Amino acid sequence: MTRFPDVPNKLQLHQLNGRLSSQLQSDAARLAQRSSRVQSLSGFIGGRPASNTPLVSFADVVIKFKPRNGSIEPQELHCTNELASCNRQCEHLYGTDTVDLEEPCKLAVASHFVDGPACFPASAFLQDRSRGTISIADVRVGDEVAQSQCGFTEVVALLHVDTYNTHIYIEVSHACGKLYISPQHFLRLRSHRAPVHDSAISVCQNRCAGKAANRRDKWIWSRACDMRPGDELQDGKGETRTVHSLRRVCLVGAYAPLTQSGEILVDGVLCSCFAPPRHVAVPHELCHAAMLPLRVLYCMKTAMEQLSRFPGFTKPIFTVDALWLLPKGKNKTLHPWPAGLLFIFSKYLAFIKRCKKSTSFI
Repeated sequence: MTRFPDVPNKLQLHQLNGRLSSQLQSDAARLAQRSSRVQSLSGFIGGRPASNTPLVSFADVVIKFKPRNGSIEPQELHCTNELASCNRQCEHLYGTDTVDLEEPCKLAVASHFVDGPACFPASAFLQDRSRGTISIADVRVGDEVAQSQCGFTEVVALLHVDTYNTHIYIEVSHACGKLYISPQHFLRLRSHRAPVHDSAISVCQNRCAGKAANRRDKWIWSRACDMRPGDELQDGKGETRTVHSLRRVCLVGAYAPLTQSGEILVDGVLCSCFAPPRHVAVPHELCHAAMLPLRVLYCMKTAMEQLSRFPGFTKPIFTVDALWLLPKGKNKTLHPWPAGLLFIFSKYLAFIKRCKKSTSFI
């Protein structure tokens, strides 16, 4: 006998319809609630007052520069106030004309963002006692690198390590090759013209080396930006190298190893380890004296590690490292000690400037 499914009666249909209606009403209420939240959020965002803070972390800047070709009008680069972004904008806008537009654009960008010493680019080379010719980017604390006739000197710290940013350097073409050095860096120089020095440098040199050190035809520590064609550089053997030409270029990286002697041989030319900013008018000798705590700390660390080396251990048990006591500056590429000294000196100059202004109104 065939059975047919039970047909719901009117009561069951009414109950089912009620459940469906209540479910639809519940879903409609939830959707209305979500819609109300979205409208409230939209109204809150739309009704907020405009903020003075830009949506990005860098404000827009305009950098003006002159192309190398005099027939081309001066250009304006609009970019965010960030070095890498402006360099990419130079490549995007002027990449088809590298000589006349792209390179001057990057030079102007580097000039806009330069705020401290740059020292030597990653393309510079040193002479290491054990590894031979190495890139300055591969130098580590404890390496022994070439200096003047005295032979080799130990690297006690890395004052500046900037791997990615682009900086302005002076390309020095001399009798035996080229040297790339930042404009504010000290190097051993002899000029046959009347030299121009910072007042503080001249005073210190008069006290330390006599007045003859400031005369022409004498070897002195001079900034690279004061160099001119015809001046003479000194190599590791004490021989002279005449400067033929100078020009400014943009190169990647900035490295500044600190040695025990304060001197270093870069691309065969005797240079200083120091490149203080122009407004910090201090000579090479004073910079070397200011780094005495780092040299003492390195000697203490070396002695402690040698005394705590025991058989069966690959590393020393004890070491000395007090750099954590130093404050961390905004520029993470600078060593904390020189960064702190520059910060203190800048505050001192600002204080002196305010004092002069206050006394001028009296």
